[in-house]
Amino acid sequence: MIRSFCLLLLFAGLHVAESCPPDNEVWLNSYSRVVQVKRCRNWMRIDTATSVHNPTSITTGDTVMIIQMKGAMADSSGRLLSMGAAGRFERNIVHRRSADTLFFERVLMAEYAETGCVQIVKQYTYGGLQDSVTFLDRTISCPPFNGTTGGVIVLQATDTLFLSAGISADAKGYRAGEGFCTTGLSANAGHGSAVAAGGGGHGGAGGWASQKLVPPAGVQPGVAVSYTSGYNWIFMGGGAGTMTGKGGAAGGGIVIIDAPAIIGLTDSVRITARGGSATTEGGGGGAGGALLLISHNISRIPVLTASGGSSMSGGAGGGGVVRIGTMTAYNLTESAYQGGAAKYGTRGNGFAGAVFYNVFINQSTARYQSPLTNISNDTSVCAGTSVVLRTQGAHATSWFTADSVLCTMCDSVTVTPDDTTTFGAALDVDGCVDTFYVKVNVFTNPAFTFPPPIHTCPGVPVYIEGPPGMTAYRWSTGDTSRTIRAQNAGRYKLLVADSNGCVAEQTATVVHDTLRRLHLVSDPIAGVASTVASGEWAHSEVIIQNISNDTLHNIGVIMTEGTVLSVPYSSVPWQLAPGEQATLPVFAWCSYPGEYSDTIVISEPCGFLHVPVQTRVLETPAYSRCRVRVTSAGELERMLEDPQTVIVDILGRRVIPPFYRGLYIVRTATVTQFLQIP
Repeated sequence: MIRSFCLLLLFAGLHVAESCPPDNEVWLNSYSRVVQVKRCRNWMRIDTATSVHNPTSITTGDTVMIIQMKGAMADSSGRLLSMGAAGRFERNIVHRRSADTLFFERVLMAEYAETGCVQIVKQYTYGGLQDSVTFLDRTISCPPFNGTTGGVIVLQATDTLFLSAGISADAKGYRAGEGFCTTGLSANAGHGSAVAAGGGGHGGAGGWASQKLVPPAGVQPGVAVSYTSGYNWIFMGGGAGTMTGKGGAAGGGIVIIDAPAIIGLTDSVRITARGGSATTEGGGGGAGGALLLISHNISRIPVLTASGGSSMSGGAGGGGVVRIGTMTAYNLTESAYQGGAAKYGTRGNGFAGAVFYNVFINQSTARYQSPLTNISNDTSVCAGTSVVLRTQGAHATSWFTADSVLCTMCDSVTVTPDDTTTFGAALDVDGCVDTFYVKVNVFTNPAFTFPPPIHTCPGVPVYIEGPPGMTAYRWSTGDTSRTIRAQNAGRYKLLVADSNGCVAEQTATVVHDTLRRLHLVSDPIAGVASTVASGEWAHSEVIIQNISNDTLHNIGVIMTEGTVLSVPYSSVPWQLAPGEQATLPVFAWCSYPGEYSDTIVISEPCGFLHVPVQTRVLETPAYSRCRVRVTSAGELERMLEDPQTVIVDILGRRVIPPFYRGLYIVRTATVTQFLQIP
């Protein structure tokens, strides 16, 4: 019954692999090489083409282990100079997968290098609400590390993990030189000195090659990796070096198990990550790998080890590292992390590794929140209006346009564009610089003007009209119509708005004319007074002038009885520009002797100019008419028949008989006279 349950589970969980496991092993994990890390955006991009064991199975909701496999630095003799980022690891959950990019649910804890140094391992999880125990009857293993992926086993059980077979990462770790990202180092740059056949190092240093081999001067076996630097590391065992073409063994891989309890069902169950042992003369042994067992109870597991591998004439591998949840979980002995034994002499033995308790798997508890980074939305403004553009949730390294950089290290910028313009902002979010754009549309403002000051008389209103086509009008009087009735003198301000909300403002001025604006240039007494015979016309001229600074449009003439103005009535009222003069010929006619007074009244825009006229009429024959004696109609006709006589009316228009009642001007070759037809 147990066997059939295990087989069903295995067929349900396994996937087609690029390399198949041996018949006695099962590979439960999937592996993907990371080609790009974007920590500030909490995602990694994987290489699906070269990944191991069906990497497409990594999908949304999967729990994965992220491990920095490489990154150590060594000198040309193989001495470790720096671990770099090698050994960093953490568990996370795939929040979303998009093509070859994995977005993680929890915040990435560490900085990881790229260029093939990081792999993602899909964790295999057992148990659930329906499972109280899980049985396995085949050895759980993994593909050997191929320089980028593999070599790691990651299991998690929600309940007790029962094992009927073992878990092994023996000789699945580094080969000589594989613990380094940089491939430009010489061939002896590895955990084990490649050309010296030294043992691989890990928790303990590897052994020296036998004296039967003659290593180059200064080279040494793999050195121990320090686990006391304050960082929760995890490493594979280092590979052993070679000499004269002899192969060195690989180091042990990594086994990570997270289960409340791990219980073996038989006495043959083992959990191992041992370094490989040399199989040919001249080869060194690989260093032990790493066991990370997060459990409070490990029982009936007789062999739990990450020991170093033995060697032939090369050095043996150093011991690995065993890390257990609690000290009481398992009774470890030094054999669990001892160094390998050399075939020739104790100098070639590997050094012991180390054991640690109260350990944990790196895992952030903070859920990743996509940064609320943005800038101001696209907006529209009226010409001449300033707008403040701001970033949201991030610091702007610069604001710019297509033509220039507006500012650097500024989170906001005030702009007043003349035309529609696109502005850009470079935002730095946790080291990621993204570019955002905002478009500012610029509307043209409405434009209008009022005429020069509007003149009117006190008590006479004027109408002021705003521009057409606006959506809103607001006068300083409170009116909201396009046209207002202005009764009082003063300034009338109008604010208008168009359909875009753009505004314009202008002021109309209304002036009440109360001052004298016309001036009588000629002397009203000397210039108009005259002495004529009874029945004749008195002729004079009145000259007026506009003495204001404005053009006068409302000049009129009021004639009194007995006074005639010899100008075309069609031209009244006159218009006078500032300083302009006008000459008004005036004619008076009286039938009886005596002295007469009259007045010509000339209207101004808001008043009147009175011009007195005095006429003295002497005793003369009553038939006298402007020195033209008219005795009969025939005599008149005889005069008219004279080809040198021209008769015009007071408008200057030539007339021909019949004549009607009125005043005419008669021009002969020698004189101009006036003719009144009663």
